[in-house]
Amino acid sequence: MKKFLFIAALSAIAVHASPLCSSLTPTYQSLINTGSGGCSFNTIGGTLTAANFSFASTALGTGQIISASQVSFTLDNPGVASGSGDLIYGFEFNVPMMVMGIGSEDLTFQYDLFSPANTAIISSNHLLMTGMASGLAVASVSEGPNCGKVTAASGCTFLPTLSVTQQNPEANQENLGPFYSLHVFKDANVTAVGGDAIPSLAGISVIRDSVDVTRTPEPSTWLLGGFSLLGMAAFGRRKRA
Repeated sequence: MKKFLFIAALSAIAVHASPLCSSLTPTYQSLINTGSGGCSFNTIGGTLTAANFSFASTALGTGQIISASQVSFTLDNPGVASGSGDLIYGFEFNVPMMVMGIGSEDLTFQYDLFSPANTAIISSNHLLMTGMASGLAVASVSEGPNCGKVTAASGCTFLPTLSVTQQNPEANQENLGPFYSLHVFKDANVTAVGGDAIPSLAGISVIRDSVDVTRTPEPSTWLLGGFSLLGMAAFGRRKRA
């Protein structure tokens, strides 16, 4: 019995090896620094890990290059999706994007979300932007095509691209997969072109990227639960004896 419990404990440790995302310094650079190990959320469906973060920034005219350390984040851990009311897990990136006159700024984000227990739990995707634009300027975020995998060994299911603007700031994909992993590609852009009586100004302050998960117990949960029942049965037999 002791040997079995020790194996169960090791299995649980392996599943939860990544640090919690809530324990990190809340900058995008700290996410990049986690490398392939990433950081994790404890969700209603089990552990969800975010890893392999990358980031790029370009600018023209009045725009300025933005570094990963200038992008901070808060967590949906969980948050609530408007409309569906789903409990969602992920990031709300605070981005200092602003251009006026003639110029542009562009940020690209890429990372992986996956279940370290190899269970398919990702079942929806939610994109929300807080931004503004005036004159002929535009603020927009596109996401995708994201690659969803049912198992670690399966091929990609490419999801339709999500697009939001200052006029339509929210887009959702419901009833996905469910997927074991989701490779996220996101492109945020603000562009001001001038040439109008109204000042050309565009900005983005927050980009949400979060997912819903199914309520699937992890193997370590089943294992520990099974050994707990065995332990209770053994205790009952010993007490009767």
